[in-house]
Amino acid sequence: MQTQQPQQDHGTSALIRRFLPYLLKYKKILFLDLACAALTTLCDIILPKIMSYLTNAATDAAVVLTVQTVLKLAALYLVLRLIDGAASYYMSSTGHIMGVYIETDMRRDAFAHLQRLGYSYYNNTKVGQIMGRITNDLFDVTEFAHHCPEEFFIAGIKIVASFAILCTASVPLTLVVFACVPLMAVVSVRLNLKLRARFRQQRFQIGELNASIEDSLLGQRVVKAFAAEEQEKRKI
Repeated sequence: MQTQQPQQDHGTSALIRRFLPYLLKYKKILFLDLACAALTTLCDIILPKIMSYLTNAATDAAVVLTVQTVLKLAALYLVLRLIDGAASYYMSSTGHIMGVYIETDMRRDAFAHLQRLGYSYYNNTKVGQIMGRITNDLFDVTEFAHHCPEEFFIAGIKIVASFAILCTASVPLTLVVFACVPLMAVVSVRLNLKLRARFRQQRFQIGELNASIEDSLLGQRVVKAFAAEEQEKRKI
């Protein structure tokens, strides 16, 4: 029996264009999620600045470090931690809910598309592969919809803020440090292409496994009639 080959891969830009309408449908939740991501990032950036100020004040004889100043900084840090906790809670709860909504919409559209396909498609495609697309692949889409925009947004804020803070200390050293960023980007892209091919192969193998399990379960009467349980176990 001929094994079905994995489907042709589409370009990243084409996939993003097809995904954006689903994401923009919940743009209010997305913008609030990104705002919370920005708050958590800024809270993480401010803490080292507070510690730097305390260290410099403690070692500099010209600066008087009073108890009142320490208490004010401690109160500021407590407020930042509360903001960070509230923002993280929103990202973990409502952000995941947005991903589930997107998954539901995509699953509904995928099922409607499958109903419009002709008999030849189902004659040449295993049901296990279709189930893998509707279940496993759409679950990955849920994680992408929630984590990917906020991770890119957080990375952008950290890069810009770090560059601005380091430039106040030394511009030449900052340029030397950030000279490695393009190299890291190139390496990340190359590794991502390799991982993408492996993930595609993994999803195809999961579809084949689903198809094999489906055939075994649907044919249990025949399997039991010929006492072929051990042979079916070896297939799995």
